[in-house]
Amino acid sequence: MPDAAQVSTATPLISERTGWTLTQFHAWPESFTSAARSIAVACGASSVPVPGQVIEAADGILLRLHPQRLWLLRYTKAGILPDLPIGQGVVLDLSQSRCLLRVAMPAATDLIAKFSGLDPREPAFPVGAIRLTSMHRIPVTLWREAHHLAILCPRSFSKSLREVLEEALRHG
Repeated sequence: MPDAAQVSTATPLISERTGWTLTQFHAWPESFTSAARSIAVACGASSVPVPGQVIEAADGILLRLHPQRLWLLRYTKAGILPDLPIGQGVVLDLSQSRCLLRVAMPAATDLIAKFSGLDPREPAFPVGAIRLTSMHRIPVTLWREAHHLAILCPRSFSKSLREVLEEALRHG
């Protein structure tokens, strides 16, 4: 994943990624299998992730948090977005509602453990895993990358979350 779209913050261990889009695909129960396959093919993923997993795709990352829901996080705004026929489900743009923070490993392991009930260590949270948790009572989405822990958090909470994480890193 290229780092050119990241904006540095007060500490080099935490960065905010910009210039991405997040699209939610929610398929009806009877059409999820075929809809998910179509979405995976359209974005260049090798398969459909199981719930709690992330799969790299040619056009970004395909995330699955829910049995009938996929999120497509694209690192560019270019390209044609997959669609669902109305009989299969609905599509919703979530890009403006979230911020994407990344915390470098191995610092992320201890840092996230201080603010969440989630165990961010291997093997409990392996590379490619995605989890919903809360930090300071605000729901966030975390997934484990090879060298970072990614945090999708509500835009209204991102500045204060970043400040709290940076403060914790500075003071151990």
